[in-house]
Amino acid sequence: MSDIFKRIEELGVLPELTLHDAIDAIPVGRAIADGGISMAEVTFRTEAAEDSIRLMANAIPGMLIGAGTVLTIEQVDAAVKAGAKFIVSPGIHDEIVRYCLDKDIPVIPGVSTPTDIENALRLGLSLVKFFPAESNGGIKALRAMSEPYPGLRFMPSGGLNEDNVADYLRSNKVLAVAGNWMATQEMIRFGDMQGIQNKCARAVRLMLGFTYDHVGLNFPKDEEAESAAEDLARIFDADMYEDTAGFFVGNFFEGVKPGGPGLYGHIAYRTYHLGRAMAYLKEKGLTFDNPFARYDEDGRLEAVFSDQEVGGMSLMLMQQ
Repeated sequence: MSDIFKRIEELGVLPELTLHDAIDAIPVGRAIADGGISMAEVTFRTEAAEDSIRLMANAIPGMLIGAGTVLTIEQVDAAVKAGAKFIVSPGIHDEIVRYCLDKDIPVIPGVSTPTDIENALRLGLSLVKFFPAESNGGIKALRAMSEPYPGLRFMPSGGLNEDNVADYLRSNKVLAVAGNWMATQEMIRFGDMQGIQNKCARAVRLMLGFTYDHVGLNFPKDEEAESAAEDLARIFDADMYEDTAGFFVGNFFEGVKPGGPGLYGHIAYRTYHLGRAMAYLKEKGLTFDNPFARYDEDGRLEAVFSDQEVGGMSLMLMQQ
């Protein structure tokens, strides 16, 4: 996977922009970034696309910008020259795909059928756009259609909104999602930058799906951790069990055995995607480089702990 695709997966949600006037590019781009999303796709549906990409790329250096609705090689060249880092198209145009691959330009063409997918695989692609997603059966159709192709990832687009985006992002087949609900034509036309920022922030929250799980308190001895867990289990008439890390009561408390992270313990949250959550929290100054990470029996990361503490408590992230 290219570094660009890895970054798209970390960010998770790609706002699609159709800008009729390049003067809107910088304020819209900043509103998206202020909402917590450092990328955008500017569609080549208007004559302002090339200038909009150039202005946004120059004014917001940390923004990952792609060009969408790319239908010709000339548009590929114009987009890349303006500062676009990846190309998105509504369907598979063999000539455009081969041109981008030969130039080492990340390209994400659209598919809607198994025949499209097999054509994408024949061309050597590992990421495609499922478009238009909702009109083609939504997440249920994507799950069924993608099953025979385990090595392929998808970026659904078309009909996505706040009500269904989380359903897509919970699928391991989905690398990221794209949509225009975060910056609609009406919002852009009326200069509603605060509304765009709010929509993007809401999309990030839906993408990460943070939910509180439990608190873990550190104890100097196994017996003390077990005793505290037994008391809570008795008081709340809850189940208690032991694992290698500590003694658990229901789904709300862990008596941590000696040597656990944090001065006093940890506060655990679940998330839909550990990689996205860690990338998001890194922007807020948190790192997860300590040796307390946990893996499942297949070697997949299932939990991490922050190096930094809040009130003496490490923050634990768990895969939902």
